[in-house]
Amino acid sequence: MHSLTQTRQQPEHELGGFLRYWRQQRGKSQLELSLDTGISQRHISFVESGRSVSIERP
Repeated sequence: MHSLTQTRQQPEHELGGFLRYWRQQRGKSQLELSLDTGISQRHISFVESGRSVSIERP
C-alpha cells in the first residue's frame, strides 16, 4: 500500500499508476471520478496512461 510520504517521493511518471490504484481501490470508474471531480474523463485517462501528468480544472 502507498503512503502519502512514498507518493510524494515517486517520480511524476508514476502519478498515473497511483491515480489508477487509488481510483480502483475506491471502486470508481474513470467516468465516476470525472463526475465527482469536474475533471474530464479523457484527462483522467491521459494521466493514468502517462500521456499527461497534470490535472487542471477549467
